[in-house]
Amino acid sequence: MISESRKAPRRKTPQSLVVTDELTGQPVGYVKDLSESGMQLEVTAPLTEDAVYQLQFQLDGSTLVPALVDAGAHVVWLDDDDAHGNRLSGLRFLAISERDLERLRRWAESTPGNGG
Repeated sequence: MISESRKAPRRKTPQSLVVTDELTGQPVGYVKDLSESGMQLEVTAPLTEDAVYQLQFQLDGSTLVPALVDAGAHVVWLDDDDAHGNRLSGLRFLAISERDLERLRRWAESTPGNGG
């Protein structure tokens, strides 16, 4: 059995959050769940395991103004074994501004928790 190694509780996203590679401007996937330390991504473009990407996504939610988040993220794992045939990836945030970290915290507080 794999032990839980997350530093922060994760939240499933109530809507599709598109994640874009800032260097190419191309979408790379959709957030499946998110925490202040990383995310699970449904991958729609090629990613390389153990690579680092500069990613951007917009947090929508209970706040009046959507928040754009920029984060340097490390691809910790890739898996083709989703029950629906989707490719999934686990990413850990390496570089994120304090402003964006606070946005993630506020988003998590306003989003019902159903980690897992």
